[in-house]
Amino acid sequence: LVSPYGFMPPEEPRFGELGTAYDTYRVGYAPRVFDVLERRAGLAPGAAVIELGCGTGLATRPLVERGARVTAIDPDAGMLELAARHLGNAATFVCAGAESLPFADACFDLAVAAQAAHWFHEPDATREVLRVLRPGGQAAYLWKYPAPETPYTYLVDELLARLTGQEVRTVYAIGTVPDLLGPGWEGYRRVVLEQPVAYTVASYIGFISSRERIRQLAGDAR
Repeated sequence: LVSPYGFMPPEEPRFGELGTAYDTYRVGYAPRVFDVLERRAGLAPGAAVIELGCGTGLATRPLVERGARVTAIDPDAGMLELAARHLGNAATFVCAGAESLPFADACFDLAVAAQAAHWFHEPDATREVLRVLRPGGQAAYLWKYPAPETPYTYLVDELLARLTGQEVRTVYAIGTVPDLLGPGWEGYRRVVLEQPVAYTVASYIGFISSRERIRQLAGDAR
């Protein structure tokens, strides 16, 4: 799998083991992101939206708050439990992966994946997303990247290299995911927004500890 980060470990993710840290230290998305989805992707009151890889619900909540009928899926039952704890019956939660969606053809207006699509197995996920979207439906994949001048991102990679003895190469840049440029993705548009995020030392360490990639590479040393 080619990811926007330049590297994904081969091991299947176990996000539930990081659920508490994820829930505590991850931040949500700027409201402007959902303004763009309203203007360009069909997010509207009553729209049928499938959220792929919802995690603890960081993007689910603003989708619900915009009036959408949200079906949020995640392959990890522990993450879904946290999301449902926060949102109750405001959304429908289903344990499933993007590669095998338990829904009928052409039943959603919009598919959203927030900080998740780099874990999808392609081309299976793309085929399923296109299958469940209605004619004229839209897909929006969201990622947050650190600004290139943020010094701590490179420090983390240096520490990982020392701990693991592996060469760690992370691409901290806004790019494309080649696997997502196949049939069905013609005419895509990229929108880049800034979102300031303030960290303390403790909260930044907590954020790093919530990353599945770090868990796989560093293990208990993280």
